[in-house]
Amino acid sequence: MGNYLNFSVIAEGIEKEEQVNFLKHLKDFLIKGFVDNQSAIL
Repeated sequence: MGNYLNFSVIAEGIEKEEQVNFLKHLKDFLIKGFVDNQSAIL
């Protein structure tokens, strides 16, 4: 729970636009990792 609170404080310090870009990169990263894992399984 302490980590979550720290993340909230950090997130508040990030500008909205940067936050959106960060989430977009994170989503792309997760999707790429998921696809790579699927390929490895197949």
